[in-house]
Amino acid sequence: MGISFKIVLTEIDHLLYLNRKHFADFAETCFREFGDRVKHWTTLNEPLRFAFFGHGIGIHAPGRTSNRTRSAEGDSSIEPYVVGHHALLAHATAVDIYNKKFKVHIQQMVQKETTTCEPWRGSLLLDGLKESNDF
Repeated sequence: MGISFKIVLTEIDHLLYLNRKHFADFAETCFREFGDRVKHWTTLNEPLRFAFFGHGIGIHAPGRTSNRTRSAEGDSSIEPYVVGHHALLAHATAVDIYNKKFKVHIQQMVQKETTTCEPWRGSLLLDGLKESNDF
């Protein structure tokens, strides 16, 4: 049985500015250098967390939000979607490189989100719940 390695190519970063070419180069280098020992790859870990929580409500890095009591910078109506868009492009590029150049059986490429939002009786702002479910 032994030890099974799993590599996460990126966790939380400033993905609003993610350069797909740089991420592709990084992913290819990791696949080439570690692919003989690693069969489980995750390109982006919990994209909802860094896109919505990091760029929407600002409670995770980098903490950007339209709420000026929480952050001096950020636009919650746009940034989470831009980050999500670039994250999907980076993921697709990394998977394409993996499939075309390394031909190793893919076990897992994205950490899946299971977060859902349910109405809560209390002080939860309904606008925030609606925004979260829309996202």
